[in-house]
Amino acid sequence: MPFVENFAVFLNSAEFADVATYTQQVTGTVATLQGIFEANYINPLNVVQAEESSFLTTQADIPNVRDGDTLVVRGKNYKIRVVERDYDSGQGLVMLHLKSP
Repeated sequence: MPFVENFAVFLNSAEFADVATYTQQVTGTVATLQGIFEANYINPLNVVQAEESSFLTTQADIPNVRDGDTLVVRGKNYKIRVVERDYDSGQGLVMLHLKSP
């Protein structure tokens, strides 16, 4: 029997998650998502340690997400650069790799 984790507590904005507004560029569809946001890290010397931000959420919430769609997280606009779907583990998650427009 495969191991299946319940990510509901981690993807809940009352617990660990952030809330984001997703807009699909082709249709203009807007959705509110909950997920784990990882921002660029800048150390005290203003050197970027991580070159991209990312947002982890469930595939079920945005089944038609694609590169070029937009996400607003913590008041900042991002373009989705790469959509990394979770095909292998079957957990139903998707990692959105983001860039500032």
